[in-house]
Amino acid sequence: MQKLARGLRYSTIVEALDFSRAKLSLNSYQTLSLLLRQCQSLRLVDLSETLLPQSAMQLVCSSIEHVTYIHTLDLSSNKLGIESAYAIAHMLKTSTTMKTLYLSNNMLGPGGMLALRDSLIVNRGLTVLDVENNSIGDAGAQALADALRKNRELEELNLRYNQIEQAGCRALAQALEGNKGLRRLNLDSNSLGLEGAAAMAEMLTINSSLTRLVLSGNRIGPNGCGHIGQALQH
Repeated sequence: MQKLARGLRYSTIVEALDFSRAKLSLNSYQTLSLLLRQCQSLRLVDLSETLLPQSAMQLVCSSIEHVTYIHTLDLSSNKLGIESAYAIAHMLKTSTTMKTLYLSNNMLGPGGMLALRDSLIVNRGLTVLDVENNSIGDAGAQALADALRKNRELEELNLRYNQIEQAGCRALAQALEGNKGLRRLNLDSNSLGLEGAAAMAEMLTINSSLTRLVLSGNRIGPNGCGHIGQALQH
């Protein structure tokens, strides 16, 4: 890693740093932190499946705050937990150029979404957020709904496999009634049921900005499909 950092010290053409599945030591993360501070513009930083320890997560996030432009950060499949969520939240408050953030398959839970909520409210750059399979539940969905009431930049939100039930779905639907920014929402494989489908259907009669809504794997049944169908004819 140190040799790589020395080699890239004066480079102005590096667009991506891909360390996915790499097993890095803390010293390597410290070197990576210095390397990120040297980069002015990056299309991609991929640290997925690296099992980032908390101390390394803080180093990475604080360094990314100094990058002038970064399009995509992939932190998926790292078992990050809530402490890492706070580091990510702080980064989002200061980074205004990041467009895409992948956080799927971690252990953020509802507390992680609460940590991210205030940052998403003030962030004006992020357009894609993927928090698939983080067990956020209804409380986490409510936190994201709070953010969606004020955030107008986010265009795509992936909430697959998150144990969201009717209450969380209602909160999201109500938030989206006044949100004109989100274009794609994926709620596949949660537990929305008929009541959740009805809430989403009511939202669709008001919101004309959402172009893709995924509700598969939610046991909404024929009646739920009927609600959605009627809303689309509205």
